[in-house]
Amino acid sequence: MSTIRRRLTVWYTVALVATLVTFAAAAIWQLEKPSIPELDQRTEIEARFAVKWLQDSYRVLGPLVSNVPGDQMPVLN
Repeated sequence: MSTIRRRLTVWYTVALVATLVTFAAAAIWQLEKPSIPELDQRTEIEARFAVKWLQDSYRVLGPLVSNVPGDQMPVLN
């Protein structure tokens, strides 16, 4: 028969593990939830930046890409 100390240690260990697992699951769930809208927002910001950069480059440098006759791929100037 086990002592009261051993039984209490086992129960405290079980309670600690259950608490840690619950906390970890809640933290993961909370962190994953806002990531898709945040990623969409970041992608939109990066796309706007790229368009503005290309428009400014075209205004300052002229055409950045030209087609060479006979080639399939455009070439950077």
